Amino acid sequence: MTSRHMQFGIALAVCSCLFLPACNREKGGGGLGQAGTLYISLSIAAAPDNTCQQNGSTGNVQVASGQNVTYQGGAAALSQFKVVFPTAIPFSSAVIDSPNGAATSAGAFNGTANTAYTYSSLTINNRQCSNPGSLGLIMR
Repeated sequence: MTSRHMQFGIALAVCSCLFLPACNREKGGGGLGQAGTLYISLSIAAAPDNTCQQNGSTGNVQVASGQNVTYQGGAAALSQFKVVFPTAIPFSSAVIDSPNGAATSAGAFNGTANTAYTYSSLTINNRQCSNPGSLGLIMR
């Protein structure tokens, strides 16, 4: 009986080696190395604090080359937002503007590897963020 178990184990190992490499992962969804859409949720602290966050953090968000980026409101709906990059920009436009707070696509990210693209200005709900230089995108 033991030799049957061993034969079955060897057959299973051979089949695994032959068939598992043929399995492919689906592309997209924003994981590492994937080029799906990345959603960046913007938020601002309650007045008078003008500290802003993106995706719940006050740091940079990692983006893959060619990945589409869409800015949107966080847990609370936004009445307006405007993201401004300085002269070195990873998108076709330096300004991503949503005068009504609706989700807005910035397009495909095109940056240099390991380079941070911080915002020169960020306005949310018509309030100027106090920390735009600590927020931005970094090419992975």
